[in-house]
Amino acid sequence: MHTAAEGAAFVTVRFVPICSCFVSLPESFVRDHLQHVNPNLGATILRLTWPRGAFMETAYVGWVGGITQSPDMELSLEFSRCVHLADALDVMPGLRISVSVVPSIAVAPSIEMEPASPDDWEIIQLHAGYLESEILRQVCVVQQNQEVPIRIQEHVVIHLFTRLPSDIPFARLSSNSEVYITPKLRPATDVDAHSAVQPPSPVLKVQPSVSYLSNGNPVDLNTEQGEILVHPMLIATLGGARHSLLVASLWDDSADPETRLSCVGRVRESTDIAFDFCGVSTNIQRVLGLTWLSHVRIRLLTHAPLLPLRVHVTSLTPAITDIDRFLAWSRSVGPSVLCRRTLVTVEENLQLIVTAQFLNTEDSSTAPNTLRDDYVIVGDGFYAPRTTDISLQPCTPQDSQVLTAVDPNPHATLVQLPGMEHIVTALWKRIFPTLGRDGCAMRTRMGVGPPGSIILHGPRGSGKTSVLSALQSKCALSFGVMCRTVAVSCRDLRGLKMDTVKETLTEAFDQAMHMAPCLLTLDDIDALMPPEDDAIAGMSEQSRRLAEHLADLIKKSRHAMHQHATTLSQVDSTTCKAKWPVFAAACSKKTVAVVATAREAQSMHPLLRTCGLFDRPIPLPLPDVVARENILRGLVKGAAHEPADDQFQLVALKTEGFSARDLNQVVDRAVHQATIHARHASGADNPLDLMAGLQDFTPAALRGVELFKSSVLWSDIGGLKDIRQMLKDTLELPTKYGKLYAAAPIKLPSGLLLFGPPGCGKTLLANAVANECGLNFISVKGPEVLNKYIGASEQAVRDLFSRAAAAAPSVLFLDEFDAMAPRRGADNTGVTDRVVNQLLTFLDGVESRQGVYVLAATSRPDMIDPALLRPGRLDKSLYCEAEDRLDILRAVARKMDLADDVLLLLPSIAQHTELYSGADLQAVMYAAQLEAVHAAIPSVDDDWDVEFKDTGDSVSFSPKTPRSSQIRTWHVKKALAASRPSVSLEAKQRYDRMYGSFKNTSQPRVTDFKTADSFVALDSKTAHPIQRSALF
Repeated sequence: MHTAAEGAAFVTVRFVPICSCFVSLPESFVRDHLQHVNPNLGATILRLTWPRGAFMETAYVGWVGGITQSPDMELSLEFSRCVHLADALDVMPGLRISVSVVPSIAVAPSIEMEPASPDDWEIIQLHAGYLESEILRQVCVVQQNQEVPIRIQEHVVIHLFTRLPSDIPFARLSSNSEVYITPKLRPATDVDAHSAVQPPSPVLKVQPSVSYLSNGNPVDLNTEQGEILVHPMLIATLGGARHSLLVASLWDDSADPETRLSCVGRVRESTDIAFDFCGVSTNIQRVLGLTWLSHVRIRLLTHAPLLPLRVHVTSLTPAITDIDRFLAWSRSVGPSVLCRRTLVTVEENLQLIVTAQFLNTEDSSTAPNTLRDDYVIVGDGFYAPRTTDISLQPCTPQDSQVLTAVDPNPHATLVQLPGMEHIVTALWKRIFPTLGRDGCAMRTRMGVGPPGSIILHGPRGSGKTSVLSALQSKCALSFGVMCRTVAVSCRDLRGLKMDTVKETLTEAFDQAMHMAPCLLTLDDIDALMPPEDDAIAGMSEQSRRLAEHLADLIKKSRHAMHQHATTLSQVDSTTCKAKWPVFAAACSKKTVAVVATAREAQSMHPLLRTCGLFDRPIPLPLPDVVARENILRGLVKGAAHEPADDQFQLVALKTEGFSARDLNQVVDRAVHQATIHARHASGADNPLDLMAGLQDFTPAALRGVELFKSSVLWSDIGGLKDIRQMLKDTLELPTKYGKLYAAAPIKLPSGLLLFGPPGCGKTLLANAVANECGLNFISVKGPEVLNKYIGASEQAVRDLFSRAAAAAPSVLFLDEFDAMAPRRGADNTGVTDRVVNQLLTFLDGVESRQGVYVLAATSRPDMIDPALLRPGRLDKSLYCEAEDRLDILRAVARKMDLADDVLLLLPSIAQHTELYSGADLQAVMYAAQLEAVHAAIPSVDDDWDVEFKDTGDSVSFSPKTPRSSQIRTWHVKKALAASRPSVSLEAKQRYDRMYGSFKNTSQPRVTDFKTADSFVALDSKTAHPIQRSALF
């Protein structure tokens, strides 16, 4: 601070966001110039002087004791603008102004003020009483023709020009001063211009109350009653005078112009709103019947609020206390807008419909584009209704419908699909370049055309429809997209006339284009447009014509997107960067993404699988063990009783091949069982037992499929240790540790051939596989496939593999494989040749057989067509021989009651049964067991002790000496003496010669065919050319 003339000093100025003519002075100024002034006796008048060009500007302010800790004087920013001090500081930053004390000043007995605009006059009319008590709190001194700002409420400031007598340049205001305000009416042409020609906004969509960013963070709008949120850049395009309090009219653009309603609400800018969206409070949505993503328009209202003639209050149960509650709400609430029909929540459990009746009785809601929307602002210093202004109105059916309506915009959450998140994410990544605003803008700038449509394919019950629902939720609630969905169920259209189906599809595409950006889903498209079948000519023709029609619709949609993008790509790049939200919103105006579902990608008409149509397939396989566990956890989440944590993993392991629908039924069955048990458990809180829901349950894929059940364990098989280990490595371990094996960089074997002489244990190994490997087991004998009718045998093979694929993961056991697939050319009928050809198409990988293992068994591998035994079909040929006879005997005897001496006899028996096969050794032990049973049965010559009872019950009797059925040495020796090997020494030698090239003593290996070919060539010299080779 620098001292100027006597009683004056130069100070710098700092502006503060207040609205008055009072200042706060530095402590040094007060100490030097105002130390003898008592601020409690009234305001001290100060003169401010500063240069402005070649002239000096002067303004007068008041000081009532305010002191700042800084060396700057604090002055109202709004006041400095009115006296042009802010302009001077903009030209000369750091300007010091002269501050001096005015020793004496006259008090103005009367003063005339004129509003700066008609808007200020209309606000003064509403707040006349408030202005009368507030003017002396903000103004203490005025000068001739000075512009004075007065704050009516927090966001509303009016401006008045003062008129003093010509001989008084400035004067003080006191409580005895009379203030006259000259009306400033709005010209009639101005009213018409503001009420009839204000352009509405472009079509906007109602943004969900909660949306989600790409990182998962929610965007919560938190709208208050009667609020309309818009993007800041949209305000500039709407026109009209921008007051601190913006008010707009909003209406449903899709409603009939003759009957549609409009509501008036406060407008607030928010960067949480997308450019072509608006946030609408719940009460306005309920009055207008709006939901998420409804199409609306808004128009800023530039005319001032009016005073209502009457305010009508309506509730479901009208009571005189409703008026008191409404009055209490109007005094406590912030600035709130009431129009001709407003839904107001005055208390937590009390909602009222408030109708403001204005002088213009014409209903402006019937034509919002041409009639003026009258409104009144209550609360926070605005219009304060009185009891005499309010009346109760009876509740009409229309009012009751609004008051009882369900919240149209509840707290939105994304639909979650535990275990299928990766599928939803894959779909989302493929449709975002089409529907996402930023994705569309980037495609347009780079000149890239729209991508093709998506086909989601998976078996029935895999959750395709649920995935579509989750995708629809993500499209509606993701901040970067927020689009609506048009869903078409193609299965419901099946059987209708072709013209009706075409019309339905055309309407769906037209609706999607109108609502663009939009997601269009075609569920079960293969039910309506399957591939052509020569056997059904009429259906094939209809499928082809519908596929052509759908292809034309998709191409037209893509053409419209391409033309729109070409037009926008000519926009200057600098303009795009400056107004990226506007450009991104414009790029997505014509975008439509099409997603269809089918059982298989090839199950829809081939015309639809071309480039640009459904050229992006996404498979939806059956869930693996981790996905099944997550699905089960999601299904039971929130249930009254939850299962133990270890049950999820246990049930997931036991439900291999189950679809999501099957798991849902398992949980429903478990809940049903738990409910039944709870009724009989006297209120005991028992956990949910998922195993109870799995009991006796057959998944949809296995219904009608005959599965083989077995109780044979690995421990029941003697010997064959290498074979058992190979079966475990090939079948059991990949099933238990599927995720680990799926990551293996090699192709695992999926076809095995068991060969060996009769009785070596081939079928027993298959029974153990059925019980131990956790796979669905389908057993087929070779002769069962053959049929005398042409084509029937090949159809049987196709049906066989279809059953196995439906039951996947499964094992298809083909017993007596040599009868099913002999060498081609060995049958004069050609039936087996066609069967072999059909098997080759399934085994060589051309036909997909994922999750299907093939296990074949034969005693004559030389008779099998060599093409079936190459790697990639039946990868491994495993030789089964009964070498470890002692281990076989011990395995059979493990379930028998043997005497101790018999156990010691087993090694001797193994040594003396060299030619015995495993089946022969089992027969010996079973015969010994039968001898023991016969010995234990009493004869008719034995005496009996009979005891009679008076109760009339059955007679009980017992022999004098109980006999044991334990197998003893003589039983075994007797059975062994009566037996003989099923394979003679000569036959064994012939088998060994035949199997010589098929076996390897160190480990199983891929089959070599040289010996088999030479053996058959030797037979062909003495047999007819078409006769099959045989040993006996």
